[in-house]
Amino acid sequence: MLMAYSPNEAREYFGVEVDESLGEEDFLRFVDDMFLEGVTSDRLTLHQYIMNPENYGINLDDVPYDLGGTYSTPEELKESYDSNLEELKEMLAFSTEGFTNREKLVFDKLYYGYLLAMWGCEVPDYSTVCATMGNLVSNLGTTFFEYTFEDAADAEEYLLIMEVTPEFVRAIPDSVQYKIDTYGYYPSDAMIQATLDALLDYEDLDNNVFINGFDSKIDALELDEATAADLKERNAKFIEEELVPAFEDCYEEMEKFLGLNPDGTPIAGLSQGREYYDYLIECATGSRMTAQEVFDYLDREIAKGYDKLIDLAFEDYKGYVSYVNGSYEGENPIGKLMHDFRGYNADDMYYSELAKQVRFYKDTEKGCWMSGG
Repeated sequence: MLMAYSPNEAREYFGVEVDESLGEEDFLRFVDDMFLEGVTSDRLTLHQYIMNPENYGINLDDVPYDLGGTYSTPEELKESYDSNLEELKEMLAFSTEGFTNREKLVFDKLYYGYLLAMWGCEVPDYSTVCATMGNLVSNLGTTFFEYTFEDAADAEEYLLIMEVTPEFVRAIPDSVQYKIDTYGYYPSDAMIQATLDALLDYEDLDNNVFINGFDSKIDALELDEATAADLKERNAKFIEEELVPAFEDCYEEMEKFLGLNPDGTPIAGLSQGREYYDYLIECATGSRMTAQEVFDYLDREIAKGYDKLIDLAFEDYKGYVSYVNGSYEGENPIGKLMHDFRGYNADDMYYSELAKQVRFYKDTEKGCWMSGG
């Protein structure tokens, strides 16, 4: 797997030779070029990363108002892989000899990022547009809520970006259908329901994140009353007349997917599904462990930290019980620990040390006095 390759091994694998004529300034120009290429993919991304794009020589007419696609076809993934490979090979031509520690760190992070991006293009695109967390629908609200306003021009730019949002929203069900047709991936009812719930929240005009978030940012600018009122009115009108109908259309189409996978058949059972899990773990944690290795590692760490948790429980058992989230269930160490933290019956507990402490606080005069019982 390429992720395990060092830069020198990658140079040998891809047939890249170090160009000794390239120095630090060349590398910094390369980094600047890659950065500008990335942030000018669309106006939303540009706003997130650069406050004054004109200072970078960016022509705003060349940057589209676009939220991107809701899925990637195999052909698009292949194109993305080839593009990342060419940029990686270009970077591997640099020698880090003579680089500062900061430059070496940038090189290493870019190297790792390219390998990760290429790996993501080699596995089926099982990215879940309707995951219970972090899905396209919920991310949409977060993205626009976090859009910052420095002045009225930013608010105007926001409204222009918002104009392409209804089309994006209506395309979300197409992404689900594409993954069903292409990969045989049927999202679970739980995933679909989470998306439907988010859509319903967005349809609520009385408590709407796209309206309330916009208004709060306008208020923070301290614009003149007429300008502020005009911006708020235009945004609210667009949300009500254009965006909410798009959410309603999306809801109607997404609802049709309920019942296709009621039991939540996991991706691991699909083609390259386990490799996709490994890819997600690498993306989220930087770890090259498999999913099972991550679970085993967590179990070991939980077991190692058990004594410390018990010490905390000894100090303030009632407070600790109220603090711990006891919703997790399972037969592994953390599941048993959560079971014990949820209960007050010492006889039903797995861990004798915790049961002993519960008996002390519930069944002895001193313990009852100490706990305020």
